[in-house]
Amino acid sequence: MEHIKIINLEAAIQLGIRGLTRMENIILGLIAQQKKSKEIANLLYLSEKTIRNHRYNIKKKLDLPNENNSLLKWAVSSFKCA
Repeated sequence: MEHIKIINLEAAIQLGIRGLTRMENIILGLIAQQKKSKEIANLLYLSEKTIRNHRYNIKKKLDLPNENNSLLKWAVSSFKCA
């Protein structure tokens, strides 16, 4: 079931956010679904550290403040998905 959500999410963000890689866009969409780094890592078969690195890079590219939940707030308000 989760795998289907990832495929649908990938299609939904096919155009993506300019300046982000395909993987960063996928992770951003999963963050918008309020998935935690550990959940994202398990879904994408990556390490939790890799996800944290992607989150850091996304925040830098989007020029978001380095405060807790800034990426989550941005993703939820931009993607409007639950």
